[in-house]
Amino acid sequence: MAQRHSWLLGGFLAAFGGVCWGASSCMAQYLFEHTPLTAEWLVSVRMVAAGALLLVMGCVTCGAKNTFLLFTSKGEWPRFLAFSLLGMLWSQYGYFGAIERSNAPTATVLQATSAVFVLVFSCAMLRRLPAKIEAAAIAACVVGAWLLCTHGDFSAMHLSAGALGFGLAAAAGGALYTVLSGPLLARHSTWSVVGGAMLLDGMVMCLLNRPWNLAVNWTVPALVNLAGVIVVGTAAAFSLYLKGASLAGPVLASMMGRTEPITSILLSAAMLGTRFEMADYVGFVMIVAAALTVSVSSARTRNAKVKTKT
Repeated sequence: MAQRHSWLLGGFLAAFGGVCWGASSCMAQYLFEHTPLTAEWLVSVRMVAAGALLLVMGCVTCGAKNTFLLFTSKGEWPRFLAFSLLGMLWSQYGYFGAIERSNAPTATVLQATSAVFVLVFSCAMLRRLPAKIEAAAIAACVVGAWLLCTHGDFSAMHLSAGALGFGLAAAAGGALYTVLSGPLLARHSTWSVVGGAMLLDGMVMCLLNRPWNLAVNWTVPALVNLAGVIVVGTAAAFSLYLKGASLAGPVLASMMGRTEPITSILLSAAMLGTRFEMADYVGFVMIVAAALTVSVSSARTRNAKVKTKT
C-alpha cells in the first residue's frame, strides 16, 4: 500500500513539474509579445539566475562539497563542456528562439521530438534498423511536424523557417543533452550538472549578447512573468520532477512529464489568445505520442538488457 502511495505521489509530482515547465513557456511568450525582450536576452538572464539558484538548492540538499565536486574534477571537464555548450545551450536557446518566432505550444512540441533524435542516434551508433514501433514513432513525428508547418496544406508553409529551425535545434540540443548527461549524472547530483551548465552557458550568452544594454520599461506583469520563467520554470519544475522521478521511477516520470505540452497548449489558448488549426492539434498529438512511444520502448529495451545480464 505504501509503495502504491509513493508511486502515485511520484507520478503526480512529475506531472506537476511538467505543468510548471509548460506554464513558464507561456510566460516567455508573454514577454516576447509585450516587451522588447529577445530570446538572446531571456536565455542569458534566465540561465545565469536559474543556474545560480539550482546550485544554491544543491548546496542546501546535498552540501556544498558534493555540489561543487564536479567543478574540481579535471577529468569531467571535457564531457561537462560538451554537455553544456552543445546540449544544454542549444536546448535552451533553440527552445526560446522557437517561442519568440512562433508560440509556446509549437516550440514545446517541436522540442519533444528530441526523443526521436535520440532514437535515430542510438540506431546509428548500434548499426541497427528501428523496430516497427520505433519506425512508426519516427513517421508520426515527421508527419506531426509537417502538419505544424503547413496546417495540412501542401501549397503553403505557415510556420516560419526560423521557428522550425530553432525548434529542431532545441530538439537536437535536447538529444545531446540526454546522451551526454548520463555519465555525469551517474557520478554527480542533478543540481551540480544542470545548475553548473546553466550558469556557464548564461555567462557565455551574457558576454556575447550584453543583455544589460537593452532598455526595458518594466511593468508589474512583465516582472512577474520574468520571475515565473526563472523560478517556476526552473526551481519548482526541476524540484518537483526530480522528486517525482525518485518516488515513481524514471519511466513513469517521463510519461507524466508530458503534461508540459498539454499545459502549454491550454494556457496559450486561454490566457494569450493563441489560435490553432485542427491540423495543429493533430500534429501536437502525433509528436507527443511519438515521444511517449520512444520513451516506453527505450525503457523496455533497458529492462530487457538488465534481466538478460542477471
